[in-house]
Amino acid sequence: MANTYAKSPKKKRSKHKKTSSSKKFIYSLVGILMIICIVLGIYFVSGGEKQIQKSIHPLGYSEIVEREAQNYDIDPLLVYAVIKAESNFDVNAVSNAGAMGLMQIMPETYEWLASKEGITDVSQEDLLNPEINIKYGCMFLSILLERYPQLSSAVAAYNAGFGNVDNWLEDIAIAPDGKNLEHIPFPETEQYTEKVLKNYQQYQRLYEEFNSQSANV
Repeated sequence: MANTYAKSPKKKRSKHKKTSSSKKFIYSLVGILMIICIVLGIYFVSGGEKQIQKSIHPLGYSEIVEREAQNYDIDPLLVYAVIKAESNFDVNAVSNAGAMGLMQIMPETYEWLASKEGITDVSQEDLLNPEINIKYGCMFLSILLERYPQLSSAVAAYNAGFGNVDNWLEDIAIAPDGKNLEHIPFPETEQYTEKVLKNYQQYQRLYEEFNSQSANV
């Protein structure tokens, strides 16, 4: 007598069906990625990359920067490059060493610069005022650019002081011709200088409408 409760044989899953579903998923994924690449390509070609870079390298405090840059006969794009490297446009920035404000000026440097204009009654809190900070930052840059024909030397002096840069220029191992630094002995100053110069090149590329003064980098 046959067992009416015997289990019927299981149906085997189709491997072909499973493989077909996997292929469809992979093709869909590849298609989506291709569409994304095309959209991004169109975006970058149409100037999207430039807009992103402009948001990273803004023209903050432009009215003050351009006025003071003109007053001290320096390229405003260089000023933006220094501010970007020094404080990333944070007006309240204060470094561990005590440098303050947008262009990270040391209080004693501020006092020295102000004294050149016959001003003796100053407070370090003044440096958190964008008007004052940018004015004296531009003044200091103009002094350094006049002192050093090589832009990288002037930028290095903004960070390390002209006493150090003067000493380096007297060392034939560092500056064989006595005018141009072949390398910068302080790693921090070297990195800072490279950062400012890189920023400066980006600003020149992004803001072609500025008549940038030529500089010997």
